[in-house]
Amino acid sequence: MAYKKSRRQPPASRKLWKVVKDRVSANGGLKLPNDTTVSVKQLQAAMDAFLVKHVATNPHDWPMVNGNLPRNAQAKGSPPMLDYVL
Repeated sequence: MAYKKSRRQPPASRKLWKVVKDRVSANGGLKLPNDTTVSVKQLQAAMDAFLVKHVATNPHDWPMVNGNLPRNAQAKGSPPMLDYVL
């Protein structure tokens, strides 16, 4: 599913889907744990119905705690206001 929904599908994804499709059709369908059998058409429809949301991120947001992976990210901010007495 990850290959199918990635933005750039490598050639391996087409080979993988062909192998899965051939195995499912040879076995008479894909048997799920709840004792139901899914055909190749139903499997293809489920794969096509799966949506991946690509959310635009703010470039100033930190992807994780402390900024980035090495935890040395600079925050975007203004210079300190030294004129005012608190």
